[in-house]
Amino acid sequence: LRVARNLDVSKRFVFFGKADPKTSVPSSDADCLLVDDSGSPKLPNFLRHGEAQRLAQLSQSNRHNWIAMRIQNLVETNRRLGNIGERASFEIYQEIEACLAAYKAMERIVSTPIPFTYTHMLQLILFFFVFSAPF
Repeated sequence: LRVARNLDVSKRFVFFGKADPKTSVPSSDADCLLVDDSGSPKLPNFLRHGEAQRLAQLSQSNRHNWIAMRIQNLVETNRRLGNIGERASFEIYQEIEACLAAYKAMERIVSTPIPFTYTHMLQLILFFFVFSAPF
């Protein structure tokens, strides 16, 4: 149950965006961590007391690593207590690794700048399209 809670927390950080005036999407990290009226279930419901402040102190690029570390700590603790088998813990670790790899690929796509020539060509095409429209 705790692993699912941490995975849901990580999903909420992936889909966190800027505020839209028409919706109640949080506009800052503190709003996302402490208030978050945008989703169901809400992110603060998944965080324990003090975790929101801890996540707010971390940089945005390290939050997913902190969540993965918390999941690994929970799995290892339950494995040592005998609540989770070796095979199940290995599969959970593989899923965490796959999630982190997907997040890394997403970050690489988002942070790759568009070349100037492409943006210039797009602006030129849009200019001609807008001014040649028959309305």
